[in-house]
Amino acid sequence: MSHQTTLIRTLVAEIENIRRKRRSMYVDIPHPQQKRFTQEELRSVAPVFKNLHIGNTQRLPSRTIILEIAHYLECTLAERNELLGIAEYLPDRVELREDEYQAVYEQACTLLHGLPLPAAVVSHGWFEEEVNTPYELLYPSCPTAVWRGREGAAIPWFFEHQNHTNMFQAPDQQTWQTNIRSIVNLFRYMHQNVQYESWYRALVREFYLLEGFREAWEQEDYEAIATLMGITTMRMPNSSIVFREQQVLMPMSVAVFPMLIVNVPLDEAAHYVYRTRGIATGENRWEYASRLSTQQ
Repeated sequence: MSHQTTLIRTLVAEIENIRRKRRSMYVDIPHPQQKRFTQEELRSVAPVFKNLHIGNTQRLPSRTIILEIAHYLECTLAERNELLGIAEYLPDRVELREDEYQAVYEQACTLLHGLPLPAAVVSHGWFEEEVNTPYELLYPSCPTAVWRGREGAAIPWFFEHQNHTNMFQAPDQQTWQTNIRSIVNLFRYMHQNVQYESWYRALVREFYLLEGFREAWEQEDYEAIATLMGITTMRMPNSSIVFREQQVLMPMSVAVFPMLIVNVPLDEAAHYVYRTRGIATGENRWEYASRLSTQQ
């Protein structure tokens, strides 16, 4: 038996093992997306699997196809990397070792405090670990959100801070709902590579306790994720001034976290609000912010 044939058989066996495991998880409860995790369903998602399964091909599937199969099977990071490893592809680097994480975190903090715009270093679950001076100027009375004993929880803060009269607020209920969808889309996007990890699913279930989160989360709109992500429309406190800004993601390594999130003003009103809070937004810095926005 050739090396290639051995790899294909091992890959098929592991795919089947994961498929059966997923199928057993939904024997007594319906899957939210009505998946049945049958061989027939898998073949419809990845037609190449049929040829692999019955031995009609001696070619390993591409990395892209393996990732598509892993996505359908809702593989965890470990399971996804197991499939990639069997096919002799490099694993996904989503997590860093503790020493690597600390080194990247320190680099992120150094960059953070050199940025002219409001920004934060965030970890898994969008917990803000460090913020810079412009951020503190923009949100001088921002309460530190605590969620399940952890400080810096951004998602609960976004859902609850409209109750603070000295904070920026959406000008009306419809805009507030749009803002929330935008923030939830950004949260979903930044965690897309860990969406099937148990800690992430548990965190999402906990966020269901936040009023309005479930509705925003279940309105899964991939067009909106691409076009409306991290953009919010807010009103300045005790004023009629309405402005738009965007939270822009800046990954710091091959892994997802830690990462920088930078607040970018999107219109002249936002520049005015930033300047009134002591944040310089001169022409050079505006060009810098625009470059950041286009990189997302």
